[in-house]
Amino acid sequence: MDEALKRIMAQTGRSLAGEAFKNAANSMQNFRVPTLEERMEFSSAAQTISSIAEEIRAWKEKTPQNYHLVVTLRTPDGRVMDVETLKAAAFQTFTAEGNIMGLPCMIAGHIATLALLCSYEETKGKSRAGFTVLLSELATEPPPTPEQTPGDTR
Repeated sequence: MDEALKRIMAQTGRSLAGEAFKNAANSMQNFRVPTLEERMEFSSAAQTISSIAEEIRAWKEKTPQNYHLVVTLRTPDGRVMDVETLKAAAFQTFTAEGNIMGLPCMIAGHIATLALLCSYEETKGKSRAGFTVLLSELATEPPPTPEQTPGDTR
């Protein structure tokens, strides 16, 4: 540290440690716990897709007779994709598989760009398998705290 600063602090009767403690104590006075809404702002793709899956399941339960649920996604270039599967690929990315104009395809993107349209379409002929959300790879519960983890010495 600069000798001039040490000299000034010695003249004023303050130590470096005392000043650091005072600054830390002052900054703690302004500390506040984030609200639930603020914490949810940074949810992962897995959490978002899990929430979407619940909404889609609710829609699927209300499907009228002789109709099936259709889930579509608009790609960045404006095409419409009939989505068959949707899953989280990383913390903030997703992959969707389906078809565009009858051609099989897969798209990956940031969760902020995910926009799905759910609608009902009349079933004509053979019924479709339908839309699935792959949650088997996703954690639907928060990770355990150290108190809940057996054998953890932290």
